[in-house]
Amino acid sequence: MPNICIQNMSFAYEDAAVIKNLDLNFDYGQAYRVAGPNGVGKTTLLKLIHEDLHPDSGSVKIQSHANDNLFLSDQNTLDPHLSFNDHLSFLKSVKQLRCHEAFLTQLIEQLHMLPYLGTVTADLSLGTKKKLLFMLSLAQKPRTLILDEFFSGIDSAGMQVICGYLNAFVEEDNTLLFVTHANEKLGRLHYKTISF
Repeated sequence: MPNICIQNMSFAYEDAAVIKNLDLNFDYGQAYRVAGPNGVGKTTLLKLIHEDLHPDSGSVKIQSHANDNLFLSDQNTLDPHLSFNDHLSFLKSVKQLRCHEAFLTQLIEQLHMLPYLGTVTADLSLGTKKKLLFMLSLAQKPRTLILDEFFSGIDSAGMQVICGYLNAFVEEDNTLLFVTHANEKLGRLHYKTISF
């Protein structure tokens, strides 16, 4: 069943057409890798789907609620003055923490993140920050997860764990969209490729 329906969508930056008359569906229960050369519009497509940008014509319709759609990029969006535990407390306070405690505990253990939970994120490496952000994202149980070059900086062992959780995420009838150049890190991840 389609989660995201794109119909006759076009988008341009200052008269430079990036996407023209695109028709595309993304189903629940499926992972998709958006592939193509640099500058072809992969990130633009993801931002249009997440409604960070709006099409010049055509439409993007998403079945899942806006609060159930998460976008993670290669940029760190964690507050540098807060720890993982602080971010988790905030999610609890706004009732966005939707996973069982046991699930989060298992994820923390498998990613070997226990020593870092109380450290402010400014003092963490890029890969560790991304693992923390990934855990916070899964804790919210989104229906659509969009990853734009998110895998860069994550070590191979961590990627194997993350790929396992992403496969499980998709098997729970969710939608995963991602762009990456880290081909060697995707060994365990099951996905279809959409080529631009």
